[in-house]
Amino acid sequence: MIHTFTRLARKTRVTIAVLIALCLVVAQVSAASISCRSDPVIFLSDGIKIQVGVVVETSVDDLISVQYQVHVPANVSINHVIYVPQWAKNKESVTLVADQPADSYQVWTIVRTGTAHVGVTIKSMKFGNGDGVTRQQASGVSGNVIRIGY
Repeated sequence: MIHTFTRLARKTRVTIAVLIALCLVVAQVSAASISCRSDPVIFLSDGIKIQVGVVVETSVDDLISVQYQVHVPANVSINHVIYVPQWAKNKESVTLVADQPADSYQVWTIVRTGTAHVGVTIKSMKFGNGDGVTRQQASGVSGNVIRIGY
């Protein structure tokens, strides 16, 4: 009877060890799939609004900065920018470059992270002036410029 109890105790210890190891593996996979998101909305003086959704495959703590260069036609300026979510205001910057022909807009995005070559997906919408909504998407990695044009 003591012999059977010892075997049962050994099986229980092995089962617990396997479950702990499995939990550690699952936790590592979950940590690897963390992403953060920001969605600034840029209001231009010509009535155009551009929303840029950025998904970065890392944590907010690893995100250093997100820089947007908004290329617009001459004589167009930025009226204001709404940062969503609010934490993004501290890590994002928007710069205007008036170098495009009429009715042409581009957004150049560069994401900087502590970890090199992190996956970045940009989903952008342009709307206003009665021309409906135009959607664009592009992907790349942190440290590189990702361009979207309308």
